[in-house]
Amino acid sequence: MQVPLRSSRVEARWSVLAHCAWLLLAGCSLACSRGATAPAPPRTVDVAAPPPSAQTVTRPASTDPITVPREATFRDLVARARDVAPAKRAGTCLVREDETRALVLETLDVEEGDLPDPPDDLDALLDRNVYVASDIAWGTRLVRPFVTDGGNYLDLVALTPVPRLVLRANTMVLVVTDRSVYLGMHRTVGFRHLETLPPKLVTAALAQVAVWIVAAEGAAPLTRVKEALDTLREAKGSVVLATPLPMAAPGSTALTSPHWPVPTEAPERCRPGVYERTTIQFPGDYSDEKHAGVMKAFERAASSCGAKLPAGAGGTLDVRALIRPDGDVEDACIDSDDALDGTLRSCLADAVRHTRFPAPDKRSGWVAFGTRPSVAGPPILGICGSPSVAPTQSTSAPAK
Repeated sequence: MQVPLRSSRVEARWSVLAHCAWLLLAGCSLACSRGATAPAPPRTVDVAAPPPSAQTVTRPASTDPITVPREATFRDLVARARDVAPAKRAGTCLVREDETRALVLETLDVEEGDLPDPPDDLDALLDRNVYVASDIAWGTRLVRPFVTDGGNYLDLVALTPVPRLVLRANTMVLVVTDRSVYLGMHRTVGFRHLETLPPKLVTAALAQVAVWIVAAEGAAPLTRVKEALDTLREAKGSVVLATPLPMAAPGSTALTSPHWPVPTEAPERCRPGVYERTTIQFPGDYSDEKHAGVMKAFERAASSCGAKLPAGAGGTLDVRALIRPDGDVEDACIDSDDALDGTLRSCLADAVRHTRFPAPDKRSGWVAFGTRPSVAGPPILGICGSPSVAPTQSTSAPAK
């Protein structure tokens, strides 16, 4: 059956850092100010028809892990998750091997309802859309539990818990097939064969990316999925396992310019009229060298709060500060919080208030400064335990 992937305009709303990082990853010399791509003609991919919907029966959520034989495929794993749904099992890692080397999915978050089989073969589609300057019109988006900007996308459904960091922090996607592993950035366009990337670039991504999403085609052996998870052993961010849908989710589902305001009654909420201009640093407030010191001070405050969170918890918050001429903080507040966590907001505002910043270069008056740190607890690991073999990026070359 030929299933069309919708064609529509893709609006890339990245931070400058994330945008530049992806352009570097793609080996492209486009300017960082580029913001949108032209629509591409509809594409098709051969997929198996989804199974007929069955009448759902409400039952208690399963809290047991699921085990899949080592020789199974990713389709088999999705079928097992569908059989036990609803299932909720929290953990600090996703997958481990038992004594028979079968794969045990230790962490689950699957809702009851229709969970179709993933497409059998994604190589043909992904090979046509490997990142090149003339053909960058589609990417990936996570439609459950979060919906992000998109259209003409390969839609993903999470099988494990998804950190709220995925809403605004840097998130990368690995798509595993029976022939290759493809790397892309969540909500953006284009893929690269993982084995073609410079090792230094992969190492840098492992240290900086907040969330990694691992998905696979139905025919991909679980051994290859495990290899992909092995490459993420050194990742500083959490890992999510997801399955591709056989066709793009229908209807208008995008969130435009998402903003999560702090409740009016929250004491750490920014007062109206005080911080509106703090998202842009005024010329002369800080030199480039001191600006870097200011950002590191914010990062230290965010890290101190992240250390108190459980695995996978956290989010991205807009924090504002009024900095005195001596570098002390007069006041700090939170303007936006996609973590929806009052304790975290209070921790970050208090940590910033007690942070000593570099003295502004401006000779008089206070400096209003704003930034958007990602605050994260310990990551949810992809693989439990020590590696049985050395991690590898891939065991096969890309198809020609």
